[in-house]
Amino acid sequence: MNKVYLAFPRHNRLVDIGAAQSIFATPRSERNRHRYEMITGGKGTSLLPYTFNMLLNEALNNGATHFAMLHSDIAPEPAWLDKLYDKLEEMSADVVSVVVPIKTPQGLTSTAIGSIDDEWTVLKRLTMREVVKLPETFTAADAGFPGHPLLINTGCWLADLRKPIWTATDDHGVADFAFDFRNRRVLCADGTWDQDCQPEDWRLGRALFAAGARYYATRCVQVQHFGDTAFGNAHPWGSCEVDPAYEPKDLAGCA
Repeated sequence: MNKVYLAFPRHNRLVDIGAAQSIFATPRSERNRHRYEMITGGKGTSLLPYTFNMLLNEALNNGATHFAMLHSDIAPEPAWLDKLYDKLEEMSADVVSVVVPIKTPQGLTSTAIGSIDDEWTVLKRLTMREVVKLPETFTAADAGFPGHPLLINTGCWLADLRKPIWTATDDHGVADFAFDFRNRRVLCADGTWDQDCQPEDWRLGRALFAAGARYYATRCVQVQHFGDTAFGNAHPWGSCEVDPAYEPKDLAGCA
């Protein structure tokens, strides 16, 4: 029987009630209780990638065949883990990641397309109005960018740990992949300073792309991303039709 390690990272003790229920009460249906074993692990530090790496290592050390993650501010529909497990098998995928809107009124998501030439360049970030026009489960090619990395989200996802990306090491035993951030400061042409960040989820997408993995973004699971209100992925919404030039500080083109 396969074993799914369900990771629940948090940076403090505040957890949305919907997320807690989705971890402890309704991750899978009765019909799948004999299909795969499920173990749950929760850890929290102020260093997000470090927490993710602890959880991933615990999954591998416990002999898990699959690794799922749910963030503490995301509440998916009941039996969500079943749906991701089924989709992973249906697509013969290494990873499936649920599209999650970010907590702003523009309807932007954290699913994007990266440049193949420059790891710091994001070619497009998808809005909810664009996502619903794509196949329910899609690749970068489906979004019009064949041969480019799909940058996915780590809020609600499932991976097959039997694939070598998770366990490959160099000659010193250092893993080829680890969750991490990258940051840089840039001196602009006008003499001012700016900054860039590659978040851990988008770096995961690039690592999967570089490894030749089969990975997808999906809406097969409905989620609510909780801030001051709930931001869902079940229908098109938001003041942005598109986010034509990915600029975190400039939402040009939005109403």
